[in-house]
Order: sequence, then C-alpha cells, then structure tokens
Amino acid sequence: MSLKALVQLFAEKFLQSKKKWVAQQRNVSSSDVVDLSLPNDNDLHSYVPPADGLLVFGQSCSSGACYLEVNASGARFNLDQSGTGIYQGFTVQVNRGQTVSFKATADNRGHYSILHFIPFVSQT
Repeated sequence: MSLKALVQLFAEKFLQSKKKWVAQQRNVSSSDVVDLSLPNDNDLHSYVPPADGLLVFGQSCSSGACYLEVNASGARFNLDQSGTGIYQGFTVQVNRGQTVSFKATADNRGHYSILHFIPFVSQT
C-alpha cells in the first residue's frame, strides 16, 4: 500500500469517527445565549468572549441619528443612518479571549435593542 493511500485511508476513518464533532464546530448553542445590555452613548465599550461564538448587535431608532460600530478580529463594521423607523444590526464571529469593541448610539432608540453572545456548540 502506498503512503498516499495509507494517509487517505487514515483521514477517511478519522473524519467518519469525528463526523458529528466536525459538524458541530460552527453550530450555535441557542440554549446558552448570554444576554448583555447594549449601551446608548458615544463611548467605546468592550467585551471579551468566554468562548468562540457569535456576537449579535441590534437597535431600532424611531427618529433622528443612529450609529452602530463593531470592531472584532481585526475587522471594523459600522452603520451611520438618519431618518425614521431605522433598524440596524450586525452578527460577527468572535474568538475566545479576543476583545471586541463596540459603540451604539441613537437619538430616539426604539423598542428594539439587543446584544447577545451565542457560543458555538463545540465550546459549551
């Protein structure tokens, strides 16, 4: 048996035995959601995730200016809008122990304001 065939056989057997584990690596654990408070000010806030997962941000603005900014894993996202009936949101993948910074402000924040951390199943 050639080395290539041997490595391929090993890889196939390993992945078959770990199929369930591999499939769960990027599934979220919705029963382990951590609800956090989304501030409404011009300050830059930070959060350090306890595990790999997703950070979900969202807010609504009934009128005026709305701003949402997220800095995670070297990427920066922001939404800067004015008007009436605005909804803003981001979902970003985050890594355990890496600081995420964010800012959220709204002149007239509506009824919708969320900040959730959702770990991946493999992290729970």
